[in-house]
Amino acid sequence: MRTKMMLLIFALFLIPSVVQAEMKQRVWYMPDGTVRVTIPAEQACIENELRDDCEKRLFEETANEVPALKALLDSGDYEDIDPALKPDRKDRKYWRGSKATGIIIDTAAKNADNQARLKRQADKNAAKGKLKALGLTDDEIESLLEK
Repeated sequence: MRTKMMLLIFALFLIPSVVQAEMKQRVWYMPDGTVRVTIPAEQACIENELRDDCEKRLFEETANEVPALKALLDSGDYEDIDPALKPDRKDRKYWRGSKATGIIIDTAAKNADNQARLKRQADKNAAKGKLKALGLTDDEIESLLEK
């Protein structure tokens, strides 16, 4: 029994016991209402560097490399968030926001894009119908519409 206990204790020392949370992400609120998100990579941290120090260094380096972000770093128009708080990435094209509102989805822009996509599809179907009436085969029609 004592041997099993000693083996268990030894194994616990060998297994890393610290569960590391994901690094914070910085949301930059651009003057035009759009947002940019910086996601730091764990591998970019220097050995023995504290997580908070690493995040701060990486966010500052990013801002210094991108002039538009440098101005936001100076004005404070950004916030660091937990990755779990960020909205689903599938709509990231429509992310808008400010420091006061956080990230929101621009549903008007999303709906306009959906309407444009539906109109393109309807126009394509109408063109197919006209070409079919002229006697073209499906393969010929597809080759014309792919161009």
